[in-house]
Amino acid sequence: MSWFIKQHEFCGHINMRILVRFSLFTLLFSLITSSGNAQINEIYGELNKDKKSKTSNTSYSSSSNPDPGVSTLTGAFFIFDFFRFAGQGLYFAQKAALDARKNHREITSLEAGFYGGYYPRMDGFFYGPQVKANWGIFSTEFRQQRIVDGTGILDTYDWQVIKFNVPTHPVGFSTGLGFSRVPYSEITYLEYSVNGYVRFLKNRSVADIGYRATERNSSNIRFRREFKITLDYELGKFATGKQSNLRFCPMAGFTYQSYFNRINQYYFIAGLNLKLY
Repeated sequence: MSWFIKQHEFCGHINMRILVRFSLFTLLFSLITSSGNAQINEIYGELNKDKKSKTSNTSYSSSSNPDPGVSTLTGAFFIFDFFRFAGQGLYFAQKAALDARKNHREITSLEAGFYGGYYPRMDGFFYGPQVKANWGIFSTEFRQQRIVDGTGILDTYDWQVIKFNVPTHPVGFSTGLGFSRVPYSEITYLEYSVNGYVRFLKNRSVADIGYRATERNSSNIRFRREFKITLDYELGKFATGKQSNLRFCPMAGFTYQSYFNRINQYYFIAGLNLKLY
């Protein structure tokens, strides 16, 4: 028996044409809309300012608040009440999602993505491997991102610790909360995300639109905002068990990132998604 299950050639031909056209469109869009302010050394400068600001604010907070545990305790009670009242609703939503898995096995799955991007105007590159685990209405997602241009390298480690999914079919949504760590400045920012997706061609192709943004700093400016749109298509799958398959899905897309509200980057991206379910 062949490792790869035979695919429907007609659907594959049509969807590859869609993927190629989508790739050309995103590349053209990035060339048209690019601006010339995407240098890493400018981001370095803003991060240094942010680090100094956080250091001074921490010192002021420590000296002006004799009992920092008061606000922490209040926050803990708020979180406890939220989960106490929301727990029952989450339980029934999770049960319904897991019951639907017999028809939509992707509801419980593991995903890994390997992709890179290119910014023509500044001759900049980035890559962003990521992993994601889905379990009903809950997910967690981690990625590393590295941006390289002629002025430096910027690394970030981004973990959406908890994501809440609405795994309806064929259209679904999710929202998440986590953090972004910047090794250069040793600053960690809170970060939230919102995603929507559409599955089509018998669940073999997924179009995903996502937005994420970090918290605002003391100057009311966000370290990063990001908008990303991708399209992938399942070319083949490898049986890993009686009911599970490792699926190979080429991906193409476009991502826009804005740092400190003024340093803009536009990338055409391409890569491979691996999905196990």
